[in-house]
Amino acid sequence: MSKKLTRALACLLALCMLWIAGCSSAPAQQTTPPANDQNATESGNEAETQPEQEQPVAPETQEETGYTPDFSEKLSISSNVQNAEAVPGTALWDYFQQKFNVEIELIPLTFNERHEKARLWVSSGDMPDLMWMDLDESMFAEYANWVNQGMFQAYPSMDELEAKWPNLAAYYQLENNVGDELMTIDGKWYAHTMLRDNPEYNFMSGMSWMYRRDWAKKLNLYQEDDIYTWDEWVELNKAFIEQDPGENGAGKTIGMGTELFYFPNAFGVYQTSNQYGYGAFSPKDGKYEWTAARPETLEGLLVAKDLYDQGIIWPDNPLGQTPDESYKAGLMGSDFNNFTVDRVYSVRKALKENFPDIDENEAGALAKVIGPDGTLWCKQSQCYWGAVIMSANIGEAKMTRWMDMLDWMLSKEGIYFRAYGIEGTDWELAEDGTVKCLWPESTVLPGTQADPYPDNSRSWFNWYGGAAISAEDAPKVNYPQNYIDDTNEKFAFLRDNGFMRSFDYESSYLSAENKNKSGNFTTEVSDKMIELITTASKEELPQLWNDWIASMQDKVQPVLDELNSMIEDVPVESEPRVYNK
Repeated sequence: MSKKLTRALACLLALCMLWIAGCSSAPAQQTTPPANDQNATESGNEAETQPEQEQPVAPETQEETGYTPDFSEKLSISSNVQNAEAVPGTALWDYFQQKFNVEIELIPLTFNERHEKARLWVSSGDMPDLMWMDLDESMFAEYANWVNQGMFQAYPSMDELEAKWPNLAAYYQLENNVGDELMTIDGKWYAHTMLRDNPEYNFMSGMSWMYRRDWAKKLNLYQEDDIYTWDEWVELNKAFIEQDPGENGAGKTIGMGTELFYFPNAFGVYQTSNQYGYGAFSPKDGKYEWTAARPETLEGLLVAKDLYDQGIIWPDNPLGQTPDESYKAGLMGSDFNNFTVDRVYSVRKALKENFPDIDENEAGALAKVIGPDGTLWCKQSQCYWGAVIMSANIGEAKMTRWMDMLDWMLSKEGIYFRAYGIEGTDWELAEDGTVKCLWPESTVLPGTQADPYPDNSRSWFNWYGGAAISAEDAPKVNYPQNYIDDTNEKFAFLRDNGFMRSFDYESSYLSAENKNKSGNFTTEVSDKMIELITTASKEELPQLWNDWIASMQDKVQPVLDELNSMIEDVPVESEPRVYNK
């Protein structure tokens, strides 16, 4: 994506905001949407898929800029994170806190409650000093309102970053990183974003299926190259349940499963409504429409309803249970999730640990599933996957210390620390200047090195550190090469054969009076879908859905009016690419 173009868009939106300010008593807000070029979170880090990730190039020491950090005063800083219980007590955590003379209070957070907790902490005035948010387009309106209410501390200007924290300045000057511009309101930047690692795949999301290829072969239902039509995929998952190839016992094998935040969309809505999942609003005939109201969305919802009623979808999905754990336990046939190489590694390694005689590559294969409409669905996401906000009450001392920590985590030493651990213990520099990991050889995955630190003990560094670490800077010595190859092959196949409309930054991140007040309705849509899938009959669902869509029109229309009046160049609706198997 072009920084030059994003700045041009910023000027255009600034004029729009001035116009709104003249027509409304609400404060004008400006955010800078970048050009379409794009993929966590989504859920979590979009882990490395290729070694060519661009990294910040900047002075390695802050002293070179004339700024000397002062860590003489010990500070206590509160911060939320997933897997909080796994972080303290490790040598990594002790080293980091001692290095910066801080005591970081970790506040537990589960991914399914990330939005709810953010709202609770901000509204109650009990926000941590540093708050990680899954600040995607669904939360942007709330973020903009909170900024206007004075709830957050702005980050330093680019001039100050260059003078004091050069690694962070270089990070936001990367061509693909427009996180600072997206998070700028009224000329100030309020959220540090985590850059995704796969620009070579146009920031494609890792959302896809992992499945039991070994079970499919046992049932004689395996399809060559792991490519399945929708009917073949449904038949296979139904057979997983009915024929129990894993020998779990009657009624114990699960067919399809996913995370709550992908339910029920992963089971037909994404695949059928080609505009769904790219933002709450989508173009048609030169104007934006509410994507939920498009007929294709209801069509996909009925596909998911049929699968749910047949019991092919995991019954615990609406309860927010985590599918990966059931898959690792050998109870699930197919798992829809954000399958970057990190998650592929995590699931395959667990399968090997739980079932030593298993071929984890066969048990954790990546499928390419053709949707009911004949398209291979894939999703382009924004360039980042999460953001760190500072409380308005953080104070100068804590803010400065956070900036010192963040700048170091983006330095070469900090990257090696995040990837491996402590210098001299976990890594060293060779004579040619390349990094050498000192981890022991793995007993689970021969030919790789074993991470000596507990699972999830790096959660805080991953959520707060910034860019995903590339293999070029710090090779993934614990990943078998075929895990990386399989993941890349999936991304390349979807890139070359799938249907992926460019992520629309302008409609997703436009800051305007009604949009900031109402949001983009994604929460309401998700709640209604879950309600109808789990309580309505298939016969009554269409009418109930259409009645609800009609009841929402008075709320949605003012937002559509803003989009269609303020955005001059509405994207052209893409023609779906049909895949012939």
